[in-house]
Amino acid sequence: MSQHEISSEVNIKHCWELIQEGIASRKSNYHIMTLGYLNNNHPRCINLIPRKLCEKSAIINVHTDIRSQKVAHLKNQPHISCLFWCKYKKIQLSLSGVAKLRHHDELTLKTWKSMRQMSKICYCADIPPSTKSSERTTGFTKKTWEDRQVIAETMHPYDNFAIVQLHIHCVERLHLSASGHEKIKFTLGPDSRWTHQWLAP
Repeated sequence: MSQHEISSEVNIKHCWELIQEGIASRKSNYHIMTLGYLNNNHPRCINLIPRKLCEKSAIINVHTDIRSQKVAHLKNQPHISCLFWCKYKKIQLSLSGVAKLRHHDELTLKTWKSMRQMSKICYCADIPPSTKSSERTTGFTKKTWEDRQVIAETMHPYDNFAIVQLHIHCVERLHLSASGHEKIKFTLGPDSRWTHQWLAP
């Protein structure tokens, strides 16, 4: 194998396979992704669950409440970074790209109709996320909490549902190993082709 070639274990396809593994299994260390973005020019990180990955277009979908503060921040400053880490495989994936919001369109409606009622309940809360409160709160008023199962069967909570699409432009894969760490960077070009560059770990 020449210095310009890479094995099937470290190519971009394998990176996507690890993320798909996390989407498919709650037990996978790749099930939870850390998303970094700018909150009024201040860095902020949150954990999210990737719901879908389109390998061809390099887009990761995550679900959110349209009323969430991060939605406004991502609209204003869409550049993002994503981090995945598996303590068993010792493989870290660091991704960067831009976020685009989907709300009240064909994609969100199709996704909403396929969701379980338990998931829909998250969007039934009548108190917007991050609303300040003098007391501990679930985000539900008492009446809404009592009626949450019924509300989830209506289309009312769909108004709060949104999908953030993360358009990935760069992926860095770091593998920690006693026999020698390795790091490789994949970059998406204007021709929609991925190129790679080895980096010192």
